[in-house]
Amino acid sequence: MTIDITGIHPSSIRSGEKRPTDEAAQKTVPHDKGKEQETKKTVQLTDRSNALEKLQKAVSNLPDVDTQKVESLKNAIREGRFEVNAERIADKIISMHYGEKSE
Repeated sequence: MTIDITGIHPSSIRSGEKRPTDEAAQKTVPHDKGKEQETKKTVQLTDRSNALEKLQKAVSNLPDVDTQKVESLKNAIREGRFEVNAERIADKIISMHYGEKSE
């Protein structure tokens, strides 16, 4: 995938801030014996970045909450089938605190 960036000057890029367009970035650049050439830059993305982009799109389409799992847990609690394993919870907390992989 190639992205074509034309006429963008780094100083004109500020997140959340609107600035007047940099005239120098819009003009053509003189090149060899007075000829003018348009400023044009391209970026080539790797297969890995393409895969990451696809993953981000897929994840953004997922719901924030697994409603089926929530309903299942609600039913288990309501019916008295939900059991709390304090040792497992403690192990997970310790693993998260010390950065170890948990099961």
